[in-house]
Amino acid sequence: METISSDTTISLLETAGKEQFQSVSAWSRFNGITFIIFGSVLLFSIVLLLSSFDTVLTEVVKLNGIDEETIEMLQKGSKYFIASALLLSGVILLVNGFLLFRFGSNGKRYLQNSEEGTITESLDYLKKYIYFSFILATVSAVISLISTFVFFGGSH
Repeated sequence: METISSDTTISLLETAGKEQFQSVSAWSRFNGITFIIFGSVLLFSIVLLLSSFDTVLTEVVKLNGIDEETIEMLQKGSKYFIASALLLSGVILLVNGFLLFRFGSNGKRYLQNSEEGTITESLDYLKKYIYFSFILATVSAVISLISTFVFFGGSH
């Protein structure tokens, strides 16, 4: 297999992929900012949920006609379960947003200054984003598989 020197690699990026890398960097920054905004909104909604859960629950009951047993269950522990789920979702969005934003920002800086270190740092953030996404996808698939067996695989 042919080895490509770093000078050749940089010149290949400049000639063949500069526009694509610029587009990917810009979209990564945009998606990163969007994820950070959504993550912040989720974290803010936790505060609203915990401060006015009973009011929200009353309105949901009016809309859906939930029975008393379900209302009692929701009042006892669901507030903290929902807050935990929102917290986890918010943190995941913030981490993904940070990694994408840093990838895009360093990519943009590389395109402006052509510093070799910035492209390496940029790709390192992309690698972390891919690892993090793979771990989340794996955990999600395992949980889905387990829940499928629990709900549908029981005794007949």
